[in-house]
Amino acid sequence: PEAEGEVPELYHQRKGEIARCWIKYCLTLMQNA
Repeated sequence: PEAEGEVPELYHQRKGEIARCWIKYCLTLMQNA
């Protein structure tokens, strides 16, 4: 990475996006079950 200071923030934001995707995925599975 060019600026190491930006990495943790970007990583945290990505983690949030992944968490939201997992929640949506789990809700869909529960509805289909």
